[in-house]
Amino acid sequence: MYTPILNGYQLFHNYIRPHEASDGETPAEKCGIKIEGKNKWLTFIQNSSFQESLSLILVVPVENK
Repeated sequence: MYTPILNGYQLFHNYIRPHEASDGETPAEKCGIKIEGKNKWLTFIQNSSFQESLSLILVVPVENK
């Protein structure tokens, strides 16, 4: 079942919230994925929207002349 709240919590849990069991790192940081910036939510959203717009640019067909 898809719900935005559960997906948002998964992002928070894995990429933003530090875990005591991981010495204050997020699970993503433990795997070598780091989100930088003061506001990790904003950075995450900006990167996601950049990737989406990049993929839209890449799939636009080019006419052969």
